Amino acid sequence: MYYSGSYYSGLKVGKPNEYDLNIVLYNEALMHYSKLVESHPGFLQLQVGMKGFRQDEAQMTGTAQAQFEGLLSGSGGLKNLVPKAVNQWLFNVVKKAYGSVPKKIELDNAGFRKIKHFDIEQNGPALTLMLELTNGHRVDLDLVPVLAFKRKRLRKFDMRPNIVHPQWLKKRGPGLGLPKAYRLDVKTGLEKDFFAIPKIGPCDLDWGIHFPSAEKKIIKDLGCVKPVIRYLKLFRDSNQPLSKVKSYVLLTVVMKMIRKDFDCWTQNFQSFCFLSALENLEKAISMGVLGWFFDEKCNILPEKYYPPQKCAEMSNFLREAICDMKRSEKNWRVYFE
Repeated sequence: MYYSGSYYSGLKVGKPNEYDLNIVLYNEALMHYSKLVESHPGFLQLQVGMKGFRQDEAQMTGTAQAQFEGLLSGSGGLKNLVPKAVNQWLFNVVKKAYGSVPKKIELDNAGFRKIKHFDIEQNGPALTLMLELTNGHRVDLDLVPVLAFKRKRLRKFDMRPNIVHPQWLKKRGPGLGLPKAYRLDVKTGLEKDFFAIPKIGPCDLDWGIHFPSAEKKIIKDLGCVKPVIRYLKLFRDSNQPLSKVKSYVLLTVVMKMIRKDFDCWTQNFQSFCFLSALENLEKAISMGVLGWFFDEKCNILPEKYYPPQKCAEMSNFLREAICDMKRSEKNWRVYFE
């Protein structure tokens, strides 16, 4: 299990009622006989060599082997592991197991609470468990099945230099920021396993590539970074025109700003950094393009979720709000109510 999301990263706004849990799936034969193929920027396909897999996985026989092969697509010696099929498998497992799990949940230091009502729904790559407790609280658990791989598996990917030898981490010296401790910390994060996640991509066989450990290191204990991200999320939540902007977009905007100007964040100029982040967000939305931090060729503002007309509306709102807040600090409050 890998704990991710805003609560575990210190980016949660308001009381915690949503928790993101990555369920790390592991099968030794699958890891050994799988081949990662770069499909589109930011995505990969996972191909399984069936001959070696069947010979090596002696314990997976009968029904279990048939069910696993039901998660695959294609014919011949190589078959693709299908993200949607893996999501459906997890849904079926959780639904079947629910009857046997304890009907109580621990809420931080508040002791245990019993579950009054339980429901399940699929939200993109996440299986959401919606829990209603006897004390009236509601808790959502987002479960995402992921596969973990060593970064050496990306050796034939175009994005590899950005992970193994990121140029921005080589900045050093007076006025250039990036203290040695920070550089080493981020490098450590980049050396950790990356995840293949079943998020929707350009192709039904695509798995998204995710570097959760590196992202945590990039924003860890860095000046006003986390407060600014929380303000950005609150600003988004308080203004309906921006309601569809994903939190990962806001995180990406800030991470790219850190890469460009590290020192700005260490000086704790929260209002300046916040407005600068809004300006960068407006610029990206107006163009309909925001390159992924680890591969600029991957646009995390796809037209499917950010159509041109909606982007124009959001861009106009942001420009007016930025000008309004620059005119006077008295104008800020209305955007956070």
